[in-house]
Amino acid sequence: MSETGSRPQEAAVDSRAVEGFRRGDPQAVARVVGAFGKRLVGFIRVFTRNQEVAKEVAQEVFVEACRKREQFSAPEELSAWLFTVAKRKAIRATERKSYTHEIGMDREALDHLSPSVAPEQGARLQLDQLGGHLSQALDKLPPEEREILALRYFGQLRIGEIAETARIPMGSVGGKIDRALAKVRRVLEEKGIRPEDVKW
Repeated sequence: MSETGSRPQEAAVDSRAVEGFRRGDPQAVARVVGAFGKRLVGFIRVFTRNQEVAKEVAQEVFVEACRKREQFSAPEELSAWLFTVAKRKAIRATERKSYTHEIGMDREALDHLSPSVAPEQGARLQLDQLGGHLSQALDKLPPEEREILALRYFGQLRIGEIAETARIPMGSVGGKIDRALAKVRRVLEEKGIRPEDVKW
């Protein structure tokens, strides 16, 4: 994903949409939920490892955002707030709830991470198998690196937005992403998935 590339699902969340959200306009609220809903669920699931819990947490985030809607004045501000609160609530959910971790990741979550297995392999890896390996690889990352990758590939945030949300210098984000991806690739390689067979 390029820094300058547009994100179609976020196209509707401009200053006017945020202003409408602040006023409680139902159409603007729907646009904000539509733009961030799936991205938040994917991001939260990296922490909870459970789709249903991730959906519940995302709903809690939107409810809180609606209660505090008057504090948002720009799309970037709203985005940073949503993902910061989502992380906090996801961590709390994992601490207080007893639930079974799901194995693997769903197709939509994997699409955000964008791996594709080269067709020249005799038998293509099953999507759920690859998802399980990705989940294990993400689990082995230090918390900060896991968060940054989740923000980048599941949250689809740009470098500046990641820096603001994770509260780290913007100049360090790219290097942290590269190091985290290298670790993920190493784990996949240990599972028999060669780096050249996975395109990021």
